[in-house]
Amino acid sequence: MNRASSTSGVPVSHTRLERRQAAAQISRRMVQLLAHYTGRGPTRAKTTLNANLAVTVFHDALTKAELNLAAAGQSEAVQHMRHIFQAMMRAQAVEAIEQATGRVVVAHLSDIDPEANIAAELFIFEPVPADSIAGTAEAARD
Repeated sequence: MNRASSTSGVPVSHTRLERRQAAAQISRRMVQLLAHYTGRGPTRAKTTLNANLAVTVFHDALTKAELNLAAAGQSEAVQHMRHIFQAMMRAQAVEAIEQATGRVVVAHLSDIDPEANIAAELFIFEPVPADSIAGTAEAARD
């Protein structure tokens, strides 16, 4: 697969339907990973793909134990625990994104907001030539 010929995180040859299917595949896999590591997956997940990244947002993401900790004012404990789980599942998550998109992931960022009960996983793709990406611009320091 030609990784340099992508404009939406999924190779150009893929149709809109195929890109939606890749996003759905990523959402399902990420929910499965979270359920495996935390004992419960979120009730809703949505993945957005573009030329530079994939983002999966999870709603109703906290386990019962995490909800209790957050209610007791222990949001930092929830965030710390989730960062440990996210580090443990990082390789599997990156592999899932790369398999679904055919792109190389160069960075993975992850966070959770216990008060909002929302989590997000962000995967940044290896850059493609600028002339193959519509609607992007780079900023440089003078």
